[in-house]
Amino acid sequence: MILKKTIIDGKEIYEPINYEEALEYQNKDELVFTSDDEKEEFEEKIEEQEAKVELEIKKEELYSKIDEMMCWFDGIEDHDKLSLKDRLEEIKNELEELSVDDLDDRLDAVEDELDEIEDDINNELDKIDSSDIKIKVKGKNVKLGQDYGDVFTKAFEYAFGKKKNSKDDELLAALPFMNKEDIHELVTEIINDSEQYKSLNLVEIFPFLSVNDCDALFMKFIMDDNKYTTSLVAILPFVSASCLSRFVDEYVNGEYQNIEISALYPFLNSKDVKRVFNYILSKRNNIE
Repeated sequence: MILKKTIIDGKEIYEPINYEEALEYQNKDELVFTSDDEKEEFEEKIEEQEAKVELEIKKEELYSKIDEMMCWFDGIEDHDKLSLKDRLEEIKNELEELSVDDLDDRLDAVEDELDEIEDDINNELDKIDSSDIKIKVKGKNVKLGQDYGDVFTKAFEYAFGKKKNSKDDELLAALPFMNKEDIHELVTEIINDSEQYKSLNLVEIFPFLSVNDCDALFMKFIMDDNKYTTSLVAILPFVSASCLSRFVDEYVNGEYQNIEISALYPFLNSKDVKRVFNYILSKRNNIE
């Protein structure tokens, strides 16, 4: 028999509880068992339940990993590479069909296979020169390598040996040695449209900013994208995923429709890309 502790009129009283209710009971430390065998059986059942929950969580994590990996194949027509995509789809379908009882025997093997496919994808990515990647902004192709590929090199050239030609050069030379508080003050001045930083090449400072400062600047660029088109593209690698998701929240609610959203695709997670896709599709259907 299993008993649970209750308080009646300020006194502790133990009353019977059936097995199924005991499994769902929140404060299991308050349960009392009339036999050691019954207690041992109950604890084994609890461990079994917890193990199944952990397997379900791991299954969902593998789903997410597959979705993230699938994004790499967008626009790819190479047959050999698409065979990897086909295998990912097969694995996902297999996961969907697995019962809870089968998960324990299969998930580790699935995870190992995904790691192998991920290695293959990373090998392909290593062959890509990021400086050649172009993103369309306002109908123009912007080459990312030209925007921020040599930022660190330029900053240290300003600091060591390069002739200073302007106050902006001197500021850039100091950036690697400024503390976070001073850099944050600089960002605040920029956000407030301070005249003294009007001519500053913002692209040069992004690698030295905190994530929060980059998020704040990104939102400023979004709100006035005609003025900050190049900076908007160049800051994207430094913006947090949560900030980009918040932007997508507002975009699919009808805000910031002047933004060339395709510029953000390489930096959004797969779920946010899907949300934008569904939003654009719904707009098109409404027009039709």
